[in-house]
Amino acid sequence: MIAVIENRDFIEGIFAAKEEASEYLARHIAKENCALKETAFEKFPFYTLEIGRGKFKYVNSAYEVIKFAFDADTKGLDPDFCLFNIYRVSEPFLSRRMNGDAMGLLNHRHIEKAYLDDFFKREKKLRRLLQSGFYIKSGFARKCFLRFYR
Repeated sequence: MIAVIENRDFIEGIFAAKEEASEYLARHIAKENCALKETAFEKFPFYTLEIGRGKFKYVNSAYEVIKFAFDADTKGLDPDFCLFNIYRVSEPFLSRRMNGDAMGLLNHRHIEKAYLDDFFKREKKLRRLLQSGFYIKSGFARKCFLRFYR
């Protein structure tokens, strides 16, 4: 399974196997600040949702990303407020230096309230399906996600 090393409020490394992550962590200069998390995924790509600084959710389908975005509570928030960041992880990743934050190097997008509100206004069919609780087929969810992620 793919393993991740979370360091306080950023991801320091993403490894193809837990053993690789454990070896890296054994050499780490600040082990006490790190947490080794094993995902449920055996292969890349997958998505990391950063919900506030240092809070991460790992998902492997476009549907899960779209559903998470749809369920986000945006009431009363400033239009420029960043609700979360999406990182597309397509291969192992390691920060340039130990104990350093280099997440900005990953392919990512910041999702602000105004963008999310506008997206779901345009995507009427998607919004209706999500409101009804239906599971959305992967092909349709992927197409919507591609419009969402651009």
